[in-house]
Amino acid sequence: MPDHNILLYILIVGCEAAFWLVLALALAARYLLKRERLSRGLLYSLPIIDLLLLVFTAVDLKSGTPGTHAHGLATAYVGFTVAFGGIAVRWADQRFAHYFAGGPAPVKPPAIGWAAVRYEFALWGRCIVAAIITVALIAALIAFVGNPAATEPLKEWYRFASGFVILWFVFGPAWSMVFFNRGSNAMASDKARAFADEWAVAWNARDIERVLAHFSDDIRFTSPTAQAVVGTPVVQGKAALRAYWTQAMSRIGSLRFTRQRVVWDADARELAIIYSSDIDGRTRSVSENLVFDENGVVVSTEVFHGVTEVQ
Repeated sequence: MPDHNILLYILIVGCEAAFWLVLALALAARYLLKRERLSRGLLYSLPIIDLLLLVFTAVDLKSGTPGTHAHGLATAYVGFTVAFGGIAVRWADQRFAHYFAGGPAPVKPPAIGWAAVRYEFALWGRCIVAAIITVALIAALIAFVGNPAATEPLKEWYRFASGFVILWFVFGPAWSMVFFNRGSNAMASDKARAFADEWAVAWNARDIERVLAHFSDDIRFTSPTAQAVVGTPVVQGKAALRAYWTQAMSRIGSLRFTRQRVVWDADARELAIIYSSDIDGRTRSVSENLVFDENGVVVSTEVFHGVTEVQ
């Protein structure tokens, strides 16, 4: 393999590393240093990384270097970075805010139902955009170099771009539609238990925001203990629920929730978490029933307390 091809492959890897390094610095400036202007400037500089790679590729071809797979890969990298860069930035921003600035838990993409199918179609749409950008950049490079013989190998990326779109559809939207019901049923086992365990961990850590991250803004919460704390058994809205839980938590010395089992109704999108509640030495069985919308967000919750204490 010619040395300049090795250099180009190294440059592509270096651009990916530079992307995440600059992104990390931008988020550190925002959440740790509180330097919003610096953070914004670093984020705006991210496209420069792609531009430098594209300029190097064009200059290398113009200097007489025959087109190779590496040159085409550089254009594909730029295309997919442009199409998916925003998602990567939001993904990192949510997690940085959560772990370093006390922000809400990151919102997970929908995994079941039509919401998951729509999500996969949205990603596939971005793949189409990436493929179009790749083809456009290849055509622009061929025109810029003006040497059909030298740039002929680049045309194979027209086929590669089409192949990406087809494969993404097969293993994205099509896969989610074919296994639509299987995905829904999966909630009854792994996903239901995982949600319940995460819910219990958040409560045991007294992390109210972590629990609220799964709830809609207009959540309807019903519990007999709310009557004693805020004067009504029904709490409407995330802000009101936050205030209720904060007030209730201030009255509690020790708290420990232990999941016993879960029951998932796929048709109703309702999850029952049956757990033992140990609050200030008083232990009893509790069932918390959560209803989800099609996007996997909790829209209503009702709590049922056991009468006798668990021995």
